[in-house]
Amino acid sequence: MLGLATRHNRFPFTYHPDEEGKVKQILTGKRNYFHPLLALGTTRLAMTVCGVEKTPENAAVAGRTVMATFTAIAVVAMALLAFRWTGWLGGGLTGFLLIFSPALFELAHYFKEDPALLMGLALSFLALDVFWKRPTPWSAAFLGLANALAMSGKYIGVVVLLFSLPVVFARRDPRWLLARWFALGWLVPLILVNLSLLRHFSTFESGLSREVDGATRGHRGLGREVPHIYYFLRMPFMTPWGLWAGLIAATAAVAWRWKRITVPQWAAIAFPIFFLCLLSFSPKTAGRYLLPGEAFAVLLAGTGMAMLIQSGAALRWPWKAVAVAGASVALIAAMSTWTMFGVYWNEFATDSRADLRQWITANLPAEAIIAQDDRVDLEADPSWRSRKVLSSEYAADVGSIEELRRRGVTHVAITTQIYNRFLDESIRPTEEARPNFERRAAFYKRILNSGNPVWEQKSGLVIYLHPTLRLFELPSK
Repeated sequence: MLGLATRHNRFPFTYHPDEEGKVKQILTGKRNYFHPLLALGTTRLAMTVCGVEKTPENAAVAGRTVMATFTAIAVVAMALLAFRWTGWLGGGLTGFLLIFSPALFELAHYFKEDPALLMGLALSFLALDVFWKRPTPWSAAFLGLANALAMSGKYIGVVVLLFSLPVVFARRDPRWLLARWFALGWLVPLILVNLSLLRHFSTFESGLSREVDGATRGHRGLGREVPHIYYFLRMPFMTPWGLWAGLIAATAAVAWRWKRITVPQWAAIAFPIFFLCLLSFSPKTAGRYLLPGEAFAVLLAGTGMAMLIQSGAALRWPWKAVAVAGASVALIAAMSTWTMFGVYWNEFATDSRADLRQWITANLPAEAIIAQDDRVDLEADPSWRSRKVLSSEYAADVGSIEELRRRGVTHVAITTQIYNRFLDESIRPTEEARPNFERRAAFYKRILNSGNPVWEQKSGLVIYLHPTLRLFELPSK
């Protein structure tokens, strides 16, 4: 997994809207505490230990490599958990489906905290199974450590305590000894990883408040009604279609063997459902938030298919047909996962912005002046910095159509990552943000309706390398 996830991960860090802030924190040592510190602290430590020169590009690649490492650890933990439940068949099948999971592969390429959260969750459920089968002080401490890592990945990782604490306190003898070891294993790494957070508590409060506010009301003056159905619709889009057959097989296996399902297995079944419901009450929408749900769906599908194969194979005909059906579903799940993975692999190896630059070089005169949304990022290629490009977060903020025309601007390059928010009727600006919102909306609508489109490329699956990009000649009127 680590080898796959670190291929094609050297694209410009400005392509992802959140990586630039991470890079700045690594280089300056200052933290905004929008997230706990596992991802940033590990990246900075890795760069120091490996003697990596502290440049923006190196910091971005180092952060992505650390996230790929976290993803690989999560894959190993979940494959090991599947092995403990269903032997080599379940462990191997789950490991294959996770290694080639498009969602895991994509998010391992970005310097974002989602893989850190996934690693903590995967280790937590592995530790939960270890503790359940052998409740010793050491297994309790391991469970506490894993929970601390989940919480140090992202603040939402605190939910794993809801699954761990009942199991710890369910052990009657020696309950308080185990609880103390759990608390020790949880508290010490949590403090060590986030010591800077505790030392700058007021900044931490501000960062945490921003994240909570964004999760409950939206960001930057743009609110919306809570789209409860969004994540339920997004999940199938991110999941290889064959995996759904695997989840149906897992449901059948649970129904068949429900008396033998252990408490950790029930917890793993409940977690993705609980997590998906939790996300559905937030106005923030991003596919990456589904990473834990996607990974646990793979775990359940892999172990469920293995259970069906093993149960059917142990019986006489006609029950052996169950094993054949389970094996067929496993093959379908593996093939669809591999096929979808190939699309993601190819998209990380290419770059839509490079295609746009090439077209402009071949078709527009050198004196052409282009206003752009900063996410179009033509200047990410250093050779392009000699061209005249006027950039702002919103091309609408470079100037009105008339102002752009007076400044000699000939073209406008925009991306749906920016202008779609002004076309989305579910987004509602606050009164303070309304004037700028309406001005920008009017600009983009005028460009889309009156501008002359000269080049366009639709969004791919890897939207940060392949966003929808559109180049327009400036409207004459």
